[in-house]
Amino acid sequence: MDVWPALARPKAAIDRSDLAACGSISFDAGRSVDPKGGNLAYRWDFGDGSAAEGPLVRHDYNAPGRYKTRLEILGSSARIGDGAATDVQVDVQVPPEARIASPVSAATGAEVTFDGSGSVAGRLPIRRLTWHFNDGAT
Repeated sequence: MDVWPALARPKAAIDRSDLAACGSISFDAGRSVDPKGGNLAYRWDFGDGSAAEGPLVRHDYNAPGRYKTRLEILGSSARIGDGAATDVQVDVQVPPEARIASPVSAATGAEVTFDGSGSVAGRLPIRRLTWHFNDGAT
């Protein structure tokens, strides 16, 4: 009777970084390893019907919610069981919404009032409003 040695399976690891935009996330599988030293193939399932391949990917979630992102890695041996998977939960928050009340038009040199008090906070409260008019004044 032949006894086969246990297959040293790859180990999947996910690092993630939230990017500036709400719902934009960078995923990195660079810490995933194949103990046999071979190349790995990477497949991502973002939990929203989208998928990607490669060790470093960016994904933009289009709606707030909770998503399960799955990384599947496959080793280079082509043997059954030469793979691994891991999941990470992603919570996409409601983004803030800026609402500006201002007159539709004004005479040159007239004082104009802008009001952002109707803006809607996202996950965190609005701490301040900053106005940029692209004329050197703020």
